[in-house]
Amino acid sequence: MKRLRIGIIGVPSSIGARAMGQEKAPTALREAKLVERLREAGHEVADYGDFDTFHFSPDPLYPKAQNKYAVMNVCRLVAGRVEQVLRYGYSPHILGGDCTIAIGALAGIVNVF
Repeated sequence: MKRLRIGIIGVPSSIGARAMGQEKAPTALREAKLVERLREAGHEVADYGDFDTFHFSPDPLYPKAQNKYAVMNVCRLVAGRVEQVLRYGYSPHILGGDCTIAIGALAGIVNVF
């Protein structure tokens, strides 16, 4: 098996969702010993920790773009962290959350490549 260089990024967010709950994923995966198991499998793992938690709440001002400013903030944070992880030579593995992590991850990748 090939040894991987994995950079773990926790994004406990449900801010871009339609309900709460997704923000619990990073904690659940950490409690299941994901990081330790990856290391035991022989991979090099750099744990970049978790961002602060972003909770969904209804946004009556923007019913078709709920929490849009908070969503943009999460995307920017994730993009910056993904960029950092890539520049250190690790493959980013994001523990999250809602769809905002995908947009942020893609933005971070584009910034590097």
